[in-house]
Amino acid sequence: DEGWLMLIPDRAMNSSPGDLYRTRDGGAHWRKVNSTGASPHGWIWEEAALPAFEHRHPYLVCGGATAFRNDSTGWVWGSLASTAPSFLFITRDGGLNWQLQRLSLPASFQPGWTEPIGLPQFFQPDTDEGIVPAQYHPADSHASNFCTLIYSTHDGGLNWQPTTPVKFCGVWSFITVKRGWIWSPGPHSTGSTAPVKGTLYRTDDGGASWRPLNAEKSLEEYLTHGEDIVQLDFVDDEYGWAIARDSHNLTQLLKTTDGGGAWNATKTKMQQ
Repeated sequence: DEGWLMLIPDRAMNSSPGDLYRTRDGGAHWRKVNSTGASPHGWIWEEAALPAFEHRHPYLVCGGATAFRNDSTGWVWGSLASTAPSFLFITRDGGLNWQLQRLSLPASFQPGWTEPIGLPQFFQPDTDEGIVPAQYHPADSHASNFCTLIYSTHDGGLNWQPTTPVKFCGVWSFITVKRGWIWSPGPHSTGSTAPVKGTLYRTDDGGASWRPLNAEKSLEEYLTHGEDIVQLDFVDDEYGWAIARDSHNLTQLLKTTDGGGAWNATKTKMQQ
């Protein structure tokens, strides 16, 4: 009967409002738990520049996607403005207080920062093991070593450890805390109609190691005119779906029945 709902009203470009509601009776009644309107700072960038931004806040810092793993611990994934990078905020008291949760860089990485690209996922009830995806951005504006990192937790999301990175930044799908896939496209210009080259990887150990699935030959006929894989969704070890989209927002649904080695289109291209 427990549930959570984030309402995000119309907003200006440099704002990220949100109201968090909670139900205890299956949605029959909702109570507002917290709101960005409770912040003492009228301009959100003023707050982000303060040293106290890292501390606990007795208000919602920004609106965004939300997920709770129990009645006390939950996360909001959102940004302070539509043009700003995303942050991950955690609550341990049912949404009353929120704190920024940073994802540390691996020791071998050059200076930069990691940006979460999704909410934490816990695949079994009452488990302490979960994952959260992130992208690494090097501080050097001329660097090209962007990558995707899967962070793992063994204490319910209080602490996160980075796993082996996958080059470049692509979409991903996990079906358990151990088994998942990442599409890693090669560099290509937005709007280009040149063929997109990439590699589909799979892990069976939570991101500690990745192996290529040699799906390039199967996928290349669907990525010949600038299309890229923009969504990946596996339902089990064998069956999965992917969406390829081109620069004109035409999409094509692809399907695999062998764990990602071979792909076939289920329909002709559709306008998104």
